Amino acid sequence: MLLDVGCGIYPKGDVNCDLFIDPISRDVGMIDPQIIPNFILCDAQHLPFRNDTFNKVLCFHVIEHVNDPILLLKELIRVTNDKINLKCPHRYARGKHDFHIKFFNVTWFDQVLRILRVKRYVIKTNLKGFPHRFFPIIQLPNEIEMLIWK
Repeated sequence: MLLDVGCGIYPKGDVNCDLFIDPISRDVGMIDPQIIPNFILCDAQHLPFRNDTFNKVLCFHVIEHVNDPILLLKELIRVTNDKINLKCPHRYARGKHDFHIKFFNVTWFDQVLRILRVKRYVIKTNLKGFPHRFFPIIQLPNEIEMLIWK
């Protein structure tokens, strides 16, 4: 089974969860929980699932919005029995959002995963090209993508 944590309006999981405490999101119609299949309202830092429930967990662009990103990682590791796919903006990405409260780079994830004693993981940085006045294009880190195996 696949869990999509922070599914937003494009759920990908067999079970989809998100937190809807922001009235701004409701006003602009970003998320309608009634049309999301197998939807559960919950906080990603306190997932209401048993240990090792899901084969795969997706968590795209959520960790930068939580107060305790280490607790979120622990929860994702706890509820999966196989693999986690996590994405977030890189610390130096352009177009930061007002609701981003944490900023990350590859070194941070590497250090935290070692502290959490995760043995198998891959971290990559996706680059995006931007025009520059002296160079035709500059490649800047845009997004961090990780695969974690339990």
